[in-house]
Amino acid sequence: MSRFLNVLVSAGLVCTLYHPTGANAEDTVARVEFSLKTPRPRDPVLGGPRDKVSVSVWIPDGVKTVRGAMCNPFSKGDNVSAHWQAVCRHWKFAYVQVDFDAVKKDEFVLLTKGLEDLAKKTGHPELAITASPRREFTTRSQRSTTLRVAHNAERCATSFSGVST
Repeated sequence: MSRFLNVLVSAGLVCTLYHPTGANAEDTVARVEFSLKTPRPRDPVLGGPRDKVSVSVWIPDGVKTVRGAMCNPFSKGDNVSAHWQAVCRHWKFAYVQVDFDAVKKDEFVLLTKGLEDLAKKTGHPELAITASPRREFTTRSQRSTTLRVAHNAERCATSFSGVST
């Protein structure tokens, strides 16, 4: 029993020591907004306009070269959760958010365009490299249009090729 308690206390101490309390003032946050060619047929579930999509990025303080990105394709750009901050700080990743809820497939290129614009805006040209995804996925929600990702709108880590640590 004491070994079990030691493991729990050690794990709790590690979580306490490494759990971020929030975004630092020095973290980089940037956003770009695009008009849709075809407005959404309904209001987005998370709110926001029917005729626009915004792409945002959060980059942890101290990251000189972004090594990869976590991308949430169904987010309206709220604050990054503490657990994603911890992952991104550890791996030197960026966190990208875009709301593709009820957006037509041909508009997914806006993520690529957004990453290119954000690369210039943040001074991190490596963000534009994420335009070639490693794999496809289908959304977990049956209500959404079948979302076969052609331009990196996936909720998994995407590694940049050719970037050394």
